[in-house]
Amino acid sequence: MYAVQMPSLLERLGSLTSIRDTELLEQSLLKTVLSTLNIADCSLYRLNERQDFLRVIHMHRSAKRSADEAERVLERAEIEYSNIVLGEDLMDLIDTVKLTLHQASRKQGSKVLNLYPLFGRAGMNGYLVFESRQPISLSHSAILKGILQLYRNYYTLLDESQRDKLTGLLNRHALDQGLDRMLSALSSHSESATESTPIQEQEHDPELRRGGNRQYWLAVVDVDHFKPINDNYGHVVGDEILLLVAQTMHRNLREGDLLYRYGGEEFVIITTTDAECRRPEQFDRLRVAIERRDFPQVGRVTVSVGFCRFDSLHSATTLIAHADKALYEAKRGGRNRVESYGELVDAGVIKQDAYGSVELF
Repeated sequence: MYAVQMPSLLERLGSLTSIRDTELLEQSLLKTVLSTLNIADCSLYRLNERQDFLRVIHMHRSAKRSADEAERVLERAEIEYSNIVLGEDLMDLIDTVKLTLHQASRKQGSKVLNLYPLFGRAGMNGYLVFESRQPISLSHSAILKGILQLYRNYYTLLDESQRDKLTGLLNRHALDQGLDRMLSALSSHSESATESTPIQEQEHDPELRRGGNRQYWLAVVDVDHFKPINDNYGHVVGDEILLLVAQTMHRNLREGDLLYRYGGEEFVIITTTDAECRRPEQFDRLRVAIERRDFPQVGRVTVSVGFCRFDSLHSATTLIAHADKALYEAKRGGRNRVESYGELVDAGVIKQDAYGSVELF
């Protein structure tokens, strides 16, 4: 590894703190580590609150000479959200870091495998992993620790800005950012796959980019008869109900599922299933788990759920509108129900929107 170029490092750190999105911040951290240590590859493994793997970002850096002999540095990111595979050496290092909460390394053939823990507001929330040709020097280790401390402080600030103050869930701002990023990634993949993938395989298959055969679903969850709870028991009890409902949903979601507080008594869930699945079972499980819970003072609380298939053919606004239409039918049908936009369209209960149509309200 070469000596660290301070102007380049300071420029990277300046870019790091100009970002307003946590996932883009993770990518910026990896780029900073690559250039600082002059290595070709590094990865960031993100953990959720249950210490399950949420995603992994692999960043690759290479140099390419153009026709005029000018050297260009190319950086490429790959993101995995499921089927994350860990090698035996990496698993051993993770076990060590879990115990010590300090970085660890292991000789791996002619290289050294390095793992640094990442921390957030609630403790360890990820791992930085990379290979080096030799053990990290004390000077490089000190610089890397300083970068990670800066990253931790800034990540915590960003994370708090994307959290709902009452429930601790991701908020509507985080949902808007996440939906835009996911739809953009799915759309880009769809365009690049057009020539190489038959149309019948591309259609409604937003996770081809992962190399898997999965699909997204988006659900809007609404607490039934919430206004009478506030009116009869007060807003303090109402807030407690929202917090307990959020905790119940969170405990019943699977690894990788995303839960947001959309506003008031509404929540949004983004989840995945196998391509063959026509109706995600987790929404029904959530409804039953909440119905069976005994809530202090109030007793029984129920929720209604409307969901739709998530693809890049629609805008974020339209996807939310589709789930809202299904939610309206769940309410109209007696509440404490789960309704699918696709199934309602097939049954002729609601009319399907044409692709490309714009809904302003």
